[in-house]
Amino acid sequence: MRIVVLGGAGIIGRTIARDLADDREVKEIVIADLDLDGARKLADGLGRPGVTAVKADVTDPAALVSLIRGAGAVINSVQYYFNLPVMKACLEAKTHYLDLGGLFHTTRKQLELHDDFRRAGLLAVLGLGSCPGIANVQARTVADTLDTVTATATSQPTTVPNPCLDCHADQQQLIDTARPVEVHPSESSGVG
Repeated sequence: MRIVVLGGAGIIGRTIARDLADDREVKEIVIADLDLDGARKLADGLGRPGVTAVKADVTDPAALVSLIRGAGAVINSVQYYFNLPVMKACLEAKTHYLDLGGLFHTTRKQLELHDDFRRAGLLAVLGLGSCPGIANVQARTVADTLDTVTATATSQPTTVPNPCLDCHADQQQLIDTARPVEVHPSESSGVG
């Protein structure tokens, strides 16, 4: 399977690429980033065959579709404000899509593509970033080691405005009042 990691030379993208490198079912990892030198350094450092580095500009739709066509999946770890165009490119390329999440207004627009992905027989998973996402997987991993778990709660509240996010007042209010989300374990595998 070929996996394309967009933003692969970034902080989270590097971690994703390292995890993929440990999975022998993943035959090819494409580390795609504007920072080609960073992508090459990571590809060389992973020390396994099948890892390539390419320069990628997610603002060039035709080039993006060409890059991702034929991939088993795209893991989008670029800034959230590119999620929608990357997701549309995956739909055009007929490629499964995962991202790290973003602000609610972007996610709402992404959810409008649900029916299109379903009709195409494609999977789109939104919000596998830190919380929700990694924190939920970590909670499940710990819960699976215990005899009994009544509930788990994960959260990443903040009251510190992030000037990079261009938050509107109502979005900042949402961030300021973040509450833990309870995740009740289930009998099925995965995060419950």
